[in-house]
Amino acid sequence: HTEQGILFSNKAACGLLHGEPSRLLGQHVFDYLRASDVDRVALALQSLFTGTAETCELEAVVEVAPRFSRLVRVIASRLPWPGTPVIQLLLNDITDQKRAENSLRQLTITDELTGAYNRRHVSYEAALYLNHAQDGIPVSIVMVDIDHFKAVNDTYGHAVGDLALKRL
Repeated sequence: HTEQGILFSNKAACGLLHGEPSRLLGQHVFDYLRASDVDRVALALQSLFTGTAETCELEAVVEVAPRFSRLVRVIASRLPWPGTPVIQLLLNDITDQKRAENSLRQLTITDELTGAYNRRHVSYEAALYLNHAQDGIPVSIVMVDIDHFKAVNDTYGHAVGDLALKRL
């Protein structure tokens, strides 16, 4: 990629950007990025073109077709090219990886049955809000405790107890 546009794209890039090499030639990577990512990526690439940086890595969203967007890790480096500055862009599709990470994160912070935050996450969030309370921002805390819930499970069974927890 030069400041003017794409010089070469491999088969994987053509698949990600939904185009043949001849169509991608001369296009700019910005033509394929979500509008809100363009300025941030432009700033990073400009540092490569001017020589103030040798490499950069960031995440951005590629949008190439209606309802088709992919989260990519952009790894860019300046190439030792005589004359016009050239950078190599590696676009690594991390969409599925990020979805899996987000799913795993949800599993670690919520109760599987109720979807409520677990104790560890509540403590973490509470600490954040209490720190803001020290800055003069009002905070309210509500805690719910179910007394004698074991009796519901023992009397009506765990399936009914689970329904009761979900309703609560």
